[in-house]
Amino acid sequence: MNLELFVIIVSVLLFIYLVFMEKQKIKSYIIVLLSVFVFEVCTGGLWINKNMSNWAFLYGDISWILTLGWTAIIMISTLIIEKVIKKSEKLRFFLILFLSSLSGIIGESYVLGVKIREYSPDVTSRLSGINIPFVNVPVEALYYIPVFMILIICTARYWNRMELKI
Repeated sequence: MNLELFVIIVSVLLFIYLVFMEKQKIKSYIIVLLSVFVFEVCTGGLWINKNMSNWAFLYGDISWILTLGWTAIIMISTLIIEKVIKKSEKLRFFLILFLSSLSGIIGESYVLGVKIREYSPDVTSRLSGINIPFVNVPVEALYYIPVFMILIICTARYWNRMELKI
């Protein structure tokens, strides 16, 4: 199964789950999706997305498939942690951050491995050349993926507290 189809299936199943089991999380899903998309657009110069079907791209090499993939990683991590940990908001935040970052590193390993993503020449020239063992992702991902996750998780938590009708 190719990446595009896998991500679409996971995203549709996640959305169906939200509609029937976690209706209040649909707003969160939309906020995370939009946040990831804005982040992808703003940081698009850092990497090159390629080797996907033409329909998988919205603009240039900005892929709605990868946006859905990152959104699924964050939402599934959030749903799991919020089901398991009920009391401490701070603990939930850090566990969501940990699980989504770990999943993000695994996802990054996959998209790098199948040549869907590569880093721009400017980024590549600044990398240390050291990879995380077993996942073949630059060690710098231990910084940039959690930062990406913090930005998205905090944005989603902030906007979820707003009285917006979506």
